[in-house]
Amino acid sequence: MSLKVDGIQDLVINQFNSKQYLWDHVALTLNGGNSVSNNAFKGYIDGIQFGSGKGSKLWSHGGDISIGRNRDTKFHSGDFNSARYFSGYIDEVRLWNTTRTESEILSKKDTVLSGDEQGLTAYYSFQENSGTVANDGQTQSNNDGSIRNGSTWMPGPSLSKMSTSSFNNKTINLSSYDGSKLMSSSDIIISNSTINGPGYIVANGNITINSNSIVGGDIYIVCNGDLTITNAQLGTSLNSAVVIYSSGSTLYQNSTCYGLLISKGNSLQLNNMAHYGAVLNHSPSFTLLNNSSVTGSVVSKYSVNFQGNGSSIAGGNLPDFTGKDIGLNPFVVPGSYLEF
Repeated sequence: MSLKVDGIQDLVINQFNSKQYLWDHVALTLNGGNSVSNNAFKGYIDGIQFGSGKGSKLWSHGGDISIGRNRDTKFHSGDFNSARYFSGYIDEVRLWNTTRTESEILSKKDTVLSGDEQGLTAYYSFQENSGTVANDGQTQSNNDGSIRNGSTWMPGPSLSKMSTSSFNNKTINLSSYDGSKLMSSSDIIISNSTINGPGYIVANGNITINSNSIVGGDIYIVCNGDLTITNAQLGTSLNSAVVIYSSGSTLYQNSTCYGLLISKGNSLQLNNMAHYGAVLNHSPSFTLLNNSSVTGSVVSKYSVNFQGNGSSIAGGNLPDFTGKDIGLNPFVVPGSYLEF
């Protein structure tokens, strides 16, 4: 594979090997002035520089910025009158107004960005999974893009170094992830976003879901750290429920949930929470406060602490988990747990 740059001259800055059916991360940097200079233009493949070439600075123009070639793309000699569309798969596109170093490129190439990184001017994570609009995910401005020529949506690469996955004002379609699993080796933060299933949200660290986020049905949330859910909707009905497992301190606050809550950390707290379905509690501290209600069934290894007025547990219907792998043994020893 080679990279061709049209500008002052047609330039192939180098060739690199690309493995068939595998994703590569390609980065281009430009650090030049008013006149052409050597090595102003550099290319990186999977975080390692593979070539360089002549270049100057970026010049202002009124044309579109395109991946592939738009018919009105601006070059030094004028506009092209025909289009050449990109033939391949593309994901996680970032535009910066700073010259990224090799170490910066290497450290972020497998990482989902939060959108507020310094120098980030456009960020297209392609999580829409439908339509012809590429939403700009950076927080400084709004530079949404247009997807042309009948592009087909498909699952993207599995990003192995997602140190912190942060989603703000997003629509997250889990089907667009490999295996329908949004996974992080550390924390996941979801704010004012909608998550569509079916699929999994899995974090080795903490999970925070807040600010009017909506988690659709048939979604499994697995948190190895602390779980904090505030001002959120979890599931939409008993027929469209969620399963949430946490092994750290867990707080559900000012939220509504349909599904199964499993807690195995130090504490489980429901604060002004309306839960419809089941709770399985292994946490030694289990508290309901401020008008929290559970309608369905609560099975707990420890007693429930009611604080304040208005909190309640009442019998009710449960989601249908028949045939689903929800991570539970098919039986419990009689007398070892309390059912409320």
